[in-house]
This record gives sequence, C-alpha cells and structure tokens, in this order.
Amino acid sequence: MLKKIARKFVFPLALKSGVTKILNKFSNHQYMILNYHGVVEKEDPQISANHMSVKQFGDHIKYLSDNYRIVPLEKIVEEIKLGFNPPKKTIAITFDDGYENNYQFAFPILKKYNVPATIFITTCYTDTQNILWYDELDFIKNYINVAEINLNEIDLRQTLKIKTLSSISALKNLFKELIPEEKMKFLKWLKTKFEIVSDKENINPQFWKQLSSKQIIEMRDSGLIDFGSHTVNHPNLNLIPTLNIQKELVESKRKLEAITQLSITSIAYPDGAYDDEVKLLSKEAGYTALFAVDYKCLTDNVTNGIFKRFSISNTTTFESVMLQISLAFNKSGH
Repeated sequence: MLKKIARKFVFPLALKSGVTKILNKFSNHQYMILNYHGVVEKEDPQISANHMSVKQFGDHIKYLSDNYRIVPLEKIVEEIKLGFNPPKKTIAITFDDGYENNYQFAFPILKKYNVPATIFITTCYTDTQNILWYDELDFIKNYINVAEINLNEIDLRQTLKIKTLSSISALKNLFKELIPEEKMKFLKWLKTKFEIVSDKENINPQFWKQLSSKQIIEMRDSGLIDFGSHTVNHPNLNLIPTLNIQKELVESKRKLEAITQLSITSIAYPDGAYDDEVKLLSKEAGYTALFAVDYKCLTDNVTNGIFKRFSISNTTTFESVMLQISLAFNKSGH
C-alpha cells in the first residue's frame, strides 16, 4: 500500500517540485551511463520484464533530454578519461541484446529528440528468427517443475558449480554456466520432458526478434546510433572455459565489423558478468572500452577502461525511474 501511494502521489509531486536538481547537486559524479533493453508497443511482464512501453520510453527520453546533457557513449568515455568537467550532469544511453524493437520503436523516439545511443548486439541472433536462450527459458518456465529435473539424466560438464536445482532461479543460474551447445541441448531436453510446445508464433515477436543487418546499417547511417559487442551467444563469460570466452569475444567483434564496416572497440558483458581474466582477454581481442553494471574486481576503474552502468527498471513508474537516476549518480556514476 505504501509503495502504491508513493508511486501515485509522492514520486510525481517530488519530480514536479524539482527535487532531482537538488539531488544532482549533492553528487560528486558528473557522468552516468544508462542501460535499457527493449521498447514495445505495450509492456507485458508476464512475457518479459526487459521491455518497456513506447509511451514510457518516450517520456524518459523527453525528460532526460530536457534535464541532462546527453552525448554519444564514445564521447562520455573520452571525457571521463580526460577528467573533463561537463557544463551539466551528462548521460549516455545504451541498449543490451540487439532486439528489433530498438529499431522499430526506440529509434524513432531517439531521432525525434536527436538523442544518440549505443546498442550492444548478441551477434548469433542477427538476421535470424531464433530466440535468445534466456528469452526462450522465460517463455517456457511456467511449464517446468524443477523438482522433477534430475541433472544426471542429461550430459553436462562435470565442472559446473550448480549440481542440484531448487527453483527456476537456480535453473537460470545453471544455464548461465553452459556453453551454447549445452544450452540448446538442455532446452530441447526440458521441452521434451515437460511436453512443452515452444511456439514463437504465439509470442509477440516484439519481445524476442533480433535486429537485421539492414536495420543496423540504417541506424548507423543516421549518425545517432553506434554499436558494440554483447558477445555471440550471451553467456556469463566468467563461468565458461577460456577458449569459449575468446571465441565469444573475437567472433562477435568480427561479425559486427563486417556488418557495420566500423571498428568495434566496446563490449557490454552479458548479465554484467566478468572477472580479471575476461577483462584481459577482452583487451587482447581489441576492446578498449568495457561496460559492466556493478564493479566486481579490485582492479576495476575507468583508467583501466571499464565503466559502470545504471540499469533502467521496466517494472516501475516514470517518476520513480527519474528519481532513481538522480539518486544513482552517487553509486553508479563516474
């Protein structure tokens, strides 16, 4: 009840009062990088919590462009490294995964307000009708009884950290440890065991379809959108073997460069997962700007080329998010 009252009355009044400007003054950080995922005509948390409505995203961009300085990600990285003192609080907009809805619904809004953005693409799914593994797992999770899963019935690596399953959350965490072939094998096994018909034609493609090369090129040519890697298959890089890490880093970079005809030097780590080995291999692969969510290593700082981002909630109100952004400059800003 208190949360409902706050969202309906307190947060809107606070935003109208200009409290965000006061909050911004109390933060020593001048920069923040925002992380979105998808924009759809109408959100549906029962399908996916990763996608917000067109209306809400439009409200976000209008408010942000009116109240902050928005610059390309490359510029924000350069200014942070140089110790530049911006004229006002400065943000960059990023998207993870590379959903087609970024082109269909986010791109027109970004053009309307002349706001730049960077899209980090999971390259395995570009130009395909395939579904990201974690989206497909979300689509079928309600049909799965975790108590009936015996991991000894499926041949997975013996080095996995998770040996037993107690919940859907534990199942998702297990998937994060698997290499692509194991993920596909396990998904097929789950659908067979629980007699699940995973028919993507019954799920609005706005929630799963990925960008095409043609759409990427059109956005590139606008001068507003640039691109970075989100790996090939969206693994948790710190949980898979070294050779698989290298493959994810190198092949995603190579494919994006072939599509965009640009040098791809930035990567956003799927699930915000990495460690010192992943950072080292990223730099060896040619990435100079690495993007996390929260820092995880003692060696993490902008001088080492790694940057925190603030993930935008798709499950709360516009006013709540704008207040959260002001508060987040202290923890998630630079």
